[in-house]
Amino acid sequence: MEMINEGVQEYLERCRLGPEAALEVEVQFVTSAVVGLMEWWVGEGIPYPPLAMVEQLKQMLLRHFQSPDIVKLGATERR
Repeated sequence: MEMINEGVQEYLERCRLGPEAALEVEVQFVTSAVVGLMEWWVGEGIPYPPLAMVEQLKQMLLRHFQSPDIVKLGATERR
């Protein structure tokens, strides 16, 4: 998980969603999503071929990074 975390952090440092999301929070969010998806995939007996999973993950991540205004949480101030 550390390797994924480092890769995610390097990527996010280059293309942040915005200042309202702390880098460490966003890194944890994306890393947990990737690791959780892999755990689910293996736990379910690998119901999809590896390339199909990569493509689906890529599409979900692209949607996340291209549409930062999909969800407004109202938490724009740092506490």
